[in-house]
Amino acid sequence: MNRLTLVSLSIIFQVSSLAANAQSSPTESYLELHKKELAATSYADLLPLRSTTSIAHDKPMSKEEMDFIFPLFKATLPKNITITSEQVKGTSAILKATAKPENANANTTETTVGEIELTLEKGQWKIEHEKWDSKIVMK
Repeated sequence: MNRLTLVSLSIIFQVSSLAANAQSSPTESYLELHKKELAATSYADLLPLRSTTSIAHDKPMSKEEMDFIFPLFKATLPKNITITSEQVKGTSAILKATAKPENANANTTETTVGEIELTLEKGQWKIEHEKWDSKIVMK
């Protein structure tokens, strides 16, 4: 093979490899991101999971504030989630989700629903915004 053909093949393989990363569905990507959120041990561990726009909207916080907020975030993050819908528009995606209660109680009914906005950055889906709402009703 001549040198030009080898260079062309190399470029094609590199582009194909990037396309494969971007072709992970937003749902698959978020489920992996969610596992990383659950495994995080500090606020800093969450930053690589978030979009640059999301990070830019953060208010400046001291280390003490981050150390205070992080456990609250972890405590309210649902553990057992199911993605119920996915809408993709270009480099944005919106996922709808539900979560099962961790400690089911016979005296209450708990429902948790979530909406997750993702954005595609450099071939990787990142969390733009994540919102979870829980409702507990006494029987």
